[in-house]
Amino acid sequence: MKNEIWKSLIPKTKNLNQIPGSITYQGEHKDVPVSIEYISYGEWGYERKIVNTIEKPEEDIGVHWYNVTGLNNVNLFKKIGEVFNIHPMDLEDVVHVSDLSKVESKDHYVMAFLNMLSISEDLLFHEHVSLILVGSVLITFQEVPGDNFDQIRNRIIQNQGRIRHLASDYLFYVILDTLIDGYFSGAHHVALKFNQLEKDILDKKQVSQEQIYYLKKEVSSMIQSAMSFKDYCYLYVSSLDHEEFLKPYFTDLLDHISQILITLMSHRDMIHGLYEFQMAESSHKMNEVMTTLTLFSAIFIPLSFLAGVFGMNFDHMPGLSMTYGFYLFLLACGVITLGMLMFLNKRRI
Repeated sequence: MKNEIWKSLIPKTKNLNQIPGSITYQGEHKDVPVSIEYISYGEWGYERKIVNTIEKPEEDIGVHWYNVTGLNNVNLFKKIGEVFNIHPMDLEDVVHVSDLSKVESKDHYVMAFLNMLSISEDLLFHEHVSLILVGSVLITFQEVPGDNFDQIRNRIIQNQGRIRHLASDYLFYVILDTLIDGYFSGAHHVALKFNQLEKDILDKKQVSQEQIYYLKKEVSSMIQSAMSFKDYCYLYVSSLDHEEFLKPYFTDLLDHISQILITLMSHRDMIHGLYEFQMAESSHKMNEVMTTLTLFSAIFIPLSFLAGVFGMNFDHMPGLSMTYGFYLFLLACGVITLGMLMFLNKRRI
C-alpha cells in the first residue's frame, strides 16, 4: 500500500533529449491494448460500436465521438494527424502525459488536457485525458480502461437533455464539465480523509506524518492542475465572443473551477494547520516526558549525594557507630524528598 501511495505521487514528466514532435507514449500503462469506442448521434438517433481506426465522416451530419483507450499505438496517432491535419507537437502533448491542464484553440481544432480523478481502494489517482475537437468530430484519449463518462453515454442513448440536439462543441463542454466534477469528488475525498485524521489526532491516536503529507501532496496537485486549466479556460472563453451560445456554458465552467479552487485551498490551509497541531502535540508530549524526568532527577540528585557521601569507605565517619544511624539517614532522605516535592509544587513545576 505504501508503495502504491508514493507511486501515485510521482510527477509525470516527458523524457529528455527527445526529438520535438515525437509521438511516443511516456506513461506507465504501456501494456494497455488500444481500443476505440465510436458513438455517432444526432436528432435522428445514435450509433455505438467498437472500431479499429479513426476516419473522417463522409457526411458532416450529427456528432462523432471517438474515445481512445491506450496511448501506445504510434501508427494510430500518425493517422489521426494526417486525416485531421493535427500538428505533431499537439499529438506529442497527448502521449507525453503530464500534470499540465489547459484548453486552447488552434487554426481549425480545439485541444484540452485535464486530469481525470478516480478513487480506488481509498486512494485518489490521476489519469491524463486529452480532447481534440475537429468540426463535428471529438476525439478523447485516456490511458487505461474505465472513465467518468458513462452518464454522458446514457444521456446520448436515452436522449436525455439537449445533448442530441446540439453540436460537437457542446459535447466538448459536457466532457470537460464532467472532468471538473471529478475534482469536487476528489475534494470530498480529501475532506473525509482530513476529518478522520483530525479526529484521530484529537483522540490522541497515533497518526503518521506520512498520511498528512500524502493528503497535502494530493491537494497541491489538484490545485496546480485546476489553476492552470482555469488560466487557459479564461483565455478560451475570451475567444468565444462570436459564439454566444457556448460562452455561458464555459463561463459556468470557469465558476466551477473557481469554486473548486477555493475549496481546495481551504483544505490545504486546514491540512497545514493539522500538521502544525500534530507537531505541537508531539512537542507537548515530549515536554511532559522531559518534565517528569526532570522531577525525578531533582528529587534523587540530593539523595544520591547523601548516599555517595555515606557510602565512602573511611574507617572513621560520624554516625557509623550509632545504633539508629541507618534509620536517621532514611528519615533525612524522606524529609529531603518531602521538602523537594513541596518546593516543586509551590513553583508549579
